[in-house]
Amino acid sequence: MKKNLPLIVALALPLLVVGIVLISVSVPAQELDIEHKVIFAVNNEPYGNYQDEYVYIVSDGRVERFDIQEFNESQHKRIRVPQEEPKLYIYDFETEELSELSSEEAGQFEIVKTGNISPEGYHLSYGYAGGSAGIFDLFGGYSGNYGWKIEKGNMSVFKELPDTSGIYWNADILGWVR
Repeated sequence: MKKNLPLIVALALPLLVVGIVLISVSVPAQELDIEHKVIFAVNNEPYGNYQDEYVYIVSDGRVERFDIQEFNESQHKRIRVPQEEPKLYIYDFETEELSELSSEEAGQFEIVKTGNISPEGYHLSYGYAGGSAGIFDLFGGYSGNYGWKIEKGNMSVFKELPDTSGIYWNADILGWVR
């Protein structure tokens, strides 16, 4: 038996690794239990916004346009780069639907909580779901995705929002609505 031990280990180890991979793939992914929707703005920066001179803010629990022309004029002279106008979006975690909002539509929602932590305690941030086109990140090139990283406790989930062409890196989370 001792003479065959290396042979037994050599055959058992790959089977054990394959079994662990099969189990980890078959275990269902952790589901998010986020009842609230998130409203966020893109290109919502008071410096460098050239075209329409406004940003979106939350005031008294509602999303409002804020004229920044006077704000920019009171600052030191800066080089302003033309950008796209700010856009508003709402994302529903239950249906996984992303919709663009007008400022009037956004103003009809009551913001129940501001910031990047949902009322359920999920932390939402811009993140990276790594990957490599190579073998075990040793050879080959980059193939990672960027999007929303959602964390709560030990759970971490990556979501790539549909139809956004990578806008989440420039997203300003305004608040959470029902």
